[in-house]
Amino acid sequence: MAEQDNIRKTIRAVQRVKTWQLVIVLLLMVFVAATFMRLNNVGMVQRRDAAIKATDPGDARARLYDLQKYSISHMNADTGVFYLEGLHSRDSQAITEAFQRTTGGTTSVNARADAICKPLSAGYSKEYQDCMIREITRGGQVVDPLSLPTYPDASLYRYSFVSPVLSFDFAGFAVLACLAIIVVIIARAISLVVLKMLLKKRYRGM
Repeated sequence: MAEQDNIRKTIRAVQRVKTWQLVIVLLLMVFVAATFMRLNNVGMVQRRDAAIKATDPGDARARLYDLQKYSISHMNADTGVFYLEGLHSRDSQAITEAFQRTTGGTTSVNARADAICKPLSAGYSKEYQDCMIREITRGGQVVDPLSLPTYPDASLYRYSFVSPVLSFDFAGFAVLACLAIIVVIIARAISLVVLKMLLKKRYRGM
């Protein structure tokens, strides 16, 4: 009899915390976790955009380092593959200007060719180079194919950083809290079922 009373007390103690109360707390924590994860992603995007726009090599390296450090320490901060457009354009522009100075033609011809070719090609690519030769030649200049500039490989300006599945920041702690609440809800349900089965078994044994 005393054992049955103990089981009933345990059941009442477990039932004091209602499932709907736990579900409400869980929903609130899911909202908090989603908010922090969103903030993590926004922080990554801001740093990635700054790296993409950087044109100075030193500044670009610093931005990349800051982005990498942020991504590997915050969940939901995968960068995906991105391209340092600003730095690549700067380096390619310097090569183009050096090439234009060595063609021996007028600045106006080079400027006209550059204005025509830039919109027709994706950055300083092989297509841009071919277009420049065509337009400069059309302007009356002779271009030696052996003197053509070699533009930096765009793949050298592509990066990608992966964030951890779980990080020890506000988002990570919020996710852990959600998991803990889910475990409590499941454990509560299992405990009630087991205790009621035990109580029923004791009644049958009397």
